[in-house]
Amino acid sequence: SIGSGAFSNVPTFISKYCTVDPIALENEYVSLYTKGFGATVYVDRECLVTTPIHIAANIIRERENGHGTTGTGFGETVYYAIEHNALRVRDLRNMGMILVRLRELRDFYVEAGFFSKDDFPYSVLQHIAMRLFVSAKEFSIISHDKLLDEISYGHTVFEGAQGFVLDENFGF
Repeated sequence: SIGSGAFSNVPTFISKYCTVDPIALENEYVSLYTKGFGATVYVDRECLVTTPIHIAANIIRERENGHGTTGTGFGETVYYAIEHNALRVRDLRNMGMILVRLRELRDFYVEAGFFSKDDFPYSVLQHIAMRLFVSAKEFSIISHDKLLDEISYGHTVFEGAQGFVLDENFGF
């Protein structure tokens, strides 16, 4: 999640056209920090949030399809957001909203036959919500305008498709 520019103290901007897994981002941040690197990360408030529910659903779907997966939940995050009011970075400052979105997400996958409610009981949703809430403190939430202001001067490195070698319109 954190751009390679972090090794040269260059901030990472994650736009609204990407997804972000705040828990994975926090783990990455801590790993870099323990190795002596600081990282400044800005995430667009409209960016879609990947959760452990997305990750579990992604693994199940790809296992059923006989495909491999990176196990990051990216596909499920985007798939769910096409027709649902998905969790976005702007929601991560509100525990109540995080819980509402997680419950809706869980119920969608329960109805689709991926899980039972026992797989993600309310206590687990609360734990996930708290992890997302705390993890989001590792980055600054910005508007799209802030991103455009930042890239309007100086040098900018664009890292496409978050390392997945994918493009939603053109594939590989």
